[in-house]
Amino acid sequence: MRVFCTFCSKDKSDASGLLPAIDRYLSDRIRGVHECAIADKVELFILSGKYGLIHCDTKIPWYDQFLNVDQRPKIIQQVKWQLADYSITQVTYYTRLPEDDPRYTPYNRVIEEACRSCDIILEKRFWIK
Repeated sequence: MRVFCTFCSKDKSDASGLLPAIDRYLSDRIRGVHECAIADKVELFILSGKYGLIHCDTKIPWYDQFLNVDQRPKIIQQVKWQLADYSITQVTYYTRLPEDDPRYTPYNRVIEEACRSCDIILEKRFWIK
C-alpha cells in the first residue's frame, strides 16, 4: 500500500479524551498533506515522537513529546513494525527543508532508516510554507 506521511505538530488541540490524530494536531501542513492524500486516494499517516507511525484517524490523547536523537533507535524499531503491520510498500514523506528547521531532522532520519531497513520505497517532498 502506498501512503502519504508527515511528522506531527507541537500545536495540539487541548480537548480532553481521545481525538483522531488529524483533529488533535493543529497544523496547516498536516491538513494540507491530508488534502493531497485524499486527492491521490491514499491514506495519511503521521510520524509521532511518542506513537511512531499512526494513521490520521487513530484516536490519541493530548501529549507533549518531541522526538530527540536518543529516542531514535526505539522509534525506528516501532515504525518498522508499524510499516509491516499496515502492509505499507511506498511512503511519500512530506517534511521541511533541513535548513528551514533542523529540529525535524530526527523525524526525517527515523522514516529514512525504517523504510531503508524494510526495503520500502521512500519519496521525500518538501512542504514549503
